[in-house]
Amino acid sequence: MSPCSFDNTIEEISKCIADPYASELQSLLGKLGTDLRDIQNRAELTKVSNVLILLLNFLITKKLSVECEMQLYRVLANFVSDMPGNRNFLLNDYNGCKAFFQWSFDRLQSYDKIDSQLLFYICVFIYNFIIDEKSNQEPALYIDRFQYQSSKRNHTSWNILIDLCGRISDKDVVELLLNIMDTLSDIKEEDAIFEQLDTISIEKLLAFFDSEIQRGEKESTCITVKVLENILNNKKLQLTHTHNLTQSLIEEMKHFSDESILTSLFNSVMLVSAVSATVDDGLSTYIGIWKVSKENDLLRSLSLILISNTIISDDSKVALMKTKDARNIFDDFF
Repeated sequence: MSPCSFDNTIEEISKCIADPYASELQSLLGKLGTDLRDIQNRAELTKVSNVLILLLNFLITKKLSVECEMQLYRVLANFVSDMPGNRNFLLNDYNGCKAFFQWSFDRLQSYDKIDSQLLFYICVFIYNFIIDEKSNQEPALYIDRFQYQSSKRNHTSWNILIDLCGRISDKDVVELLLNIMDTLSDIKEEDAIFEQLDTISIEKLLAFFDSEIQRGEKESTCITVKVLENILNNKKLQLTHTHNLTQSLIEEMKHFSDESILTSLFNSVMLVSAVSATVDDGLSTYIGIWKVSKENDLLRSLSLILISNTIISDDSKVALMKTKDARNIFDDFF
């Protein structure tokens, strides 16, 4: 692509943009998206920035056709790819950043009302936006912490990403969603005030994990369990009924021989136990798991660890001593 051709595309868009519904705009945006696959063109931020600001403002004020919107997200996906400066432009130099991402997550939430190709390009854009080989986490951190409004309530980006995984049938979109969550889950959340996930979100992710198992999707199963482990390890959580969640995770362990999946599930159980708000709740559950796991060394060891984590109060210690299995449990410890 010659510089002259790239310049002409931008010039033609600038002329056409006075009428954002003009039929020519769609094809010109398609051409610009293709031009921006060339890294030399992506580096020409000053040439593209003014046009992009106008287009983004048209987008968030509902002045672009759906066809042009689709092409614009393709433009953006290529614009931010491997270009930290372009990501910084969207984050820090474009005044409508918050409104733009609000629009983007609104579109994701309305997945069943928009074209599947538009959904795909939005996900490609978000994924390219957060990936940075030089470990600049600012874009990923922005998405990780992003809160959008829907029905007069605040939701986190994680809410919609997890929800979409369980609702979308398009494998390419699901793969993108998993890759987005995989990247975000590596971010260690140090802010104790900010809580991205609750028990319902974790349970939805576990339900998606189940569905992928049933479909025999090994790759997505492996990514999902890694994401689950990472968010339990790295994020600030609000979990309730943790012994039920623990039991669900342990049930999953019974179906696998793959060491990496078992390790992630084992670690997830330990992490749920560690953030439990009411550690006494699960004593009878964990004793029940211990009883039926005598032939499974991994589950038996896990159940003993959970029992030991549970008996931290005098009442729970007394409760354990009153069970008819107390002696055998103590013997198993030693």
